[in-house]
This record gives sequence, structure tokens and C-alpha cells, in this order.
Amino acid sequence: MNVNAEPMSLPALRRLRGYTQTQLAQAAGWSHASSISRLERGQRPPLGRAERLAEALGVTLEDLRASIDRCKADHPGDEPAAENEEAPGPE
Repeated sequence: MNVNAEPMSLPALRRLRGYTQTQLAQAAGWSHASSISRLERGQRPPLGRAERLAEALGVTLEDLRASIDRCKADHPGDEPAAENEEAPGPE
């Protein structure tokens, strides 16, 4: 990705590569398309999963992270807890 350009969102990048959510999940070695859906709402995956996803999309980890962060900006307030973190409890 161009350093000066705004990063492409993960859904746009996925479509550019010709993947459905299910196809991308399979290409990354994941069993559930719902994992891709969570990423497209801005949740970052654990490092090992991110590496496989970046490889499937043909991008660097940095570019993948920027694409996921773009999704988070596009969906404020719709951020599920990361898979390796606990969801916040009631205050």
C-alpha cells in the first residue's frame, strides 16, 4: 500500500482479491467466516492468525493492521473484544 494513501478497508481489500468472507477464512486456514466478519468490524486477530491472513491477502502485517484499523474507524462503537482479551465487565 502507498504510505501516503489512506489504507483500504479489509472488506474492500478482500473483494479486490476476489474473496468472499468464507473463501478468505479458508485461504487463511480458519474454520469460520465469522472470524473475518469480526475483523471487518475492527477486531485484531492474534499474531499467528494475522500472519496467515496477511499471506492469504498478499499484504504485509502492517498493511493488514492498517486495513483492520480502517474498519474500526468505519464502525465506531461496534468493537468486539479481541479473541485473546477478555471483554470488559459491567462497571
